[in-house]
Amino acid sequence: MCSLVHKFSGDDYRSTWEHISQYVAQLGDASSSNALHVRLFSLSSIGTAFSWFSSLHPNLVHFWNELKYEFHDHFYSVDNEVKLINLTSVSQDRDEMDYFKRFKVVKNSCFNLSISEKDLADLAMDGLCSHFKEKIESYDYF
Repeated sequence: MCSLVHKFSGDDYRSTWEHISQYVAQLGDASSSNALHVRLFSLSSIGTAFSWFSSLHPNLVHFWNELKYEFHDHFYSVDNEVKLINLTSVSQDRDEMDYFKRFKVVKNSCFNLSISEKDLADLAMDGLCSHFKEKIESYDYF
């Protein structure tokens, strides 16, 4: 792991959940070693986040689960977490062709959302412009 594509600064829109998941994915083969998780974590941060990590007491964190907890506890912000209400407010602009991509981006930011695929599809359909919704609803899928 020479360099990470997205380093966490603590000052951007990314959630702690997103950063940790991306960090573990980028570790690749090394992801099975909890000791490497802790040891390499500083490489995944810059700015405020790097300063925070560097200032941790050496005996505070020995295990990956401890580091994840400390990191989340320090940087997690409820304000940055996307909720169901944000997802239900996504609606298609007139003649917008990228609505489903935009809907998916918001959905992927709902880290603690538990919703069935059917309910998710219904939410996406509800946000469509009426003329598109009518075309889809009149189509026989079977």
